Amino acid sequence: MIPIIGERLSLVDQDGLSRSYASALAEQMVRDDLVDEALLAPDVSLIQLAESFVSRGGNIVDFYDELLRASETVSLPVAKPLAQLASITDFKLFVSLGSDALLQKAIEEARPSEVVQHRVFRPGEVQDIGPEWPPSRPTVYHLFGRISAMPDYVASHDDLLEFMHALQSGTNRPRELFTRLSSNSLLIIGSAFSDWLALFFMRMSSEQRLSDRKQQVILVDDGVERRDELNSFVSHFSKRTRLVAQSAERFVEELRARWSSQSGEEVSAEVDVFISYAREDLEQATQLRAGLLARFPRLGIWLDKEGGLGAGDDYARKIHQQIRQAKAFIPIMSRTTGDADASRFFRREWAWAEARAFELGDVPFILPVSIDGDPDYGRADVPDTFKRLHWAALGGGAVTPDFVEAVLRVIRTHKKQVVA
Repeated sequence: MIPIIGERLSLVDQDGLSRSYASALAEQMVRDDLVDEALLAPDVSLIQLAESFVSRGGNIVDFYDELLRASETVSLPVAKPLAQLASITDFKLFVSLGSDALLQKAIEEARPSEVVQHRVFRPGEVQDIGPEWPPSRPTVYHLFGRISAMPDYVASHDDLLEFMHALQSGTNRPRELFTRLSSNSLLIIGSAFSDWLALFFMRMSSEQRLSDRKQQVILVDDGVERRDELNSFVSHFSKRTRLVAQSAERFVEELRARWSSQSGEEVSAEVDVFISYAREDLEQATQLRAGLLARFPRLGIWLDKEGGLGAGDDYARKIHQQIRQAKAFIPIMSRTTGDADASRFFRREWAWAEARAFELGDVPFILPVSIDGDPDYGRADVPDTFKRLHWAALGGGAVTPDFVEAVLRVIRTHKKQVVA
């Protein structure tokens, strides 16, 4: 199944209200007196912003510049349903109907050990997916463009009409993408398509009449039972189309729960993070591990007291192997490590990590953590590589959002520059 995701799935809760990405842009544009204040609704769309801008005498060409400027000031967290959908790792290809980057951000956060690739359709420029199926990397295809310095994304009804026209063109049509849309079941969720546009889109993504389509199409919309034209067509001519009258949030939550139950949601077999510590600091190391997993349950974290070593394993050899395979090495620094003599095993781990960091060159690898409240404690007795790095002060091993982001950044950089 291929999820086709509209802007409504990106609604985030802020101050008790659900709001869209476009509503955040609207705030900035209202402050600049570019659009009507009435557009400060939580579910406003880019198309409504464009119409208001033009109705006030603005030029549509200038609207793209203002929209880009506003987008540079907006930073929204990933909405819960978007995060839940992104975490279903059986989904390899996502089609985005929005022009923001929130879907890609959601997948990067849900699958930190994977590098997300994105493709953008623009009239006159063919960007297609590759012939490999399923894709080796999670892929986001922006069917209606993506906000950029060029006015080649959907921000008005005029744009939408041109994109739909171009997507039918024999020269512009991304053939591999539409081959996959035709040969797989589709989940259309969070879209604001009118009845005719929903039907036209479903037909466009099929190589035959909807009445002959063999693969299922599921359209989720909590008001779909009131859409008479759509219901009438589906009941008479498209038996493989299922209309689900349910909110996108509830549907995704149930889908995620069922997938998790069936898949077991096993933690990644890859070593994303290696945590090195003195045995006296096991409690803090365990808390650090739990903090990372609370945010990213599928993160592959090596901690030998948590089952990393099995019976009969060659202790030193396997530890060395895991450090070389890891994408991030976190040494926990404390008064214990500062006072310990050179014979302690964690110092051997430090040496292996330093050697690995030398091999990786400019690719970041080591993230020292101080748990005693003094980020400089013991620096005189640590490897030179450690001394040159920023040490995160995490009292008791309690992770912070900044540290989590730093870990993810290191993992992504490693995947892009070493694994890719």
